[in-house]
Order: sequence, then C-alpha cells, then structure tokens
Amino acid sequence: HPEKLKKLNALVHPRVAEDYRKWLSRQQGSYVIKEAALLLDSGVTPLPEKIIVVTAPKELRKERVMARDQRSEKEIDDIMERQLSEETMKSRADYVVVNDGIQPLIPQILTLHKTFLAIAR
Repeated sequence: HPEKLKKLNALVHPRVAEDYRKWLSRQQGSYVIKEAALLLDSGVTPLPEKIIVVTAPKELRKERVMARDQRSEKEIDDIMERQLSEETMKSRADYVVVNDGIQPLIPQILTLHKTFLAIAR
C-alpha cells in the first residue's frame, strides 16, 4: 500500500532523525557511522557527509533475507522492486563495500577506517 507506506514514513523518519541528532551530539569518537539501509530511498535530507553503500548480488541478498526474515521470494521481490537499483545507489556512494561472500570484508572496512581517521585529522 504505497500511500500507507508514505504516511508511515512521514511519521517515522522525522522522529528517527531527531533521535539520531540527539545521539550524535553525545558522541566523542573521531567519526561516526550511521547504518540506514533506506537512506537514499527515503529522500531524507540533508544527507550525511559521506555515504557507504554495501553491495551484494541480488540473488545472494534474496537468500540472506529469506533466511533472516522467513519471507517468501515473492515478498522479497516486491520489496526490492520498490527500492533504488544497486547501480543508482552505487552512483550516489562515496565508498562501496562488496559483501558477496567472496571478497574479504575486513580489509575493505580497515581501508575505510584509515580513510575516515585521515579525514577527521
């Protein structure tokens, strides 16, 4: 129900943003990372200073969601159809992490960490 989803998002996103601003004001680290799976889809502004997109092949993403959420393949396909394409998300990203089960994640994360520490200095 697209209209109901739009109304729900209009209620939820401003409150989540306010909660995040309060949380952020209490942080003391060199940098902060906010996980927001639907950040680019939601149209929330302003966007963070840098955006990391985590990618994986569509079939692998579907398998992971089916295992995690016990949803049918049709339900997952319907959800994925409403989301931005991977190509669009990657084009808006400052950094891309590949989580395909082949490329090691830790070296990718350590590279980002070093980059963010350098930016923070």
